[in-house]
Amino acid sequence: MNSAQFSPDGNRILTASYDGTAKVWDVNTDAEMLSFMGRGKSAQFSPDGKRIVTSSFVNTAKVWDSKTGKELLIHKGHTRVVLSAQFSPDGNR
Repeated sequence: MNSAQFSPDGNRILTASYDGTAKVWDVNTDAEMLSFMGRGKSAQFSPDGKRIVTSSFVNTAKVWDSKTGKELLIHKGHTRVVLSAQFSPDGNR
């Protein structure tokens, strides 16, 4: 496990693992809600909990919808592993 974080509402946990996955878990049932394969170096919820940012072993950072798992944005251009990514405090960047 590389990182773990509660969602802002406290109902979900976001984990990132050495196996390259990031997952969203239901706090009450321990059920896996979403899985992002190959994107698990680090992961963080946006301040409002609506998005997730992940960094990866494939030199990118991606932004995802935290409810559907849909990819919203990809940041490319790094020449090496992206060790971590996070949202700005206001969630706009």
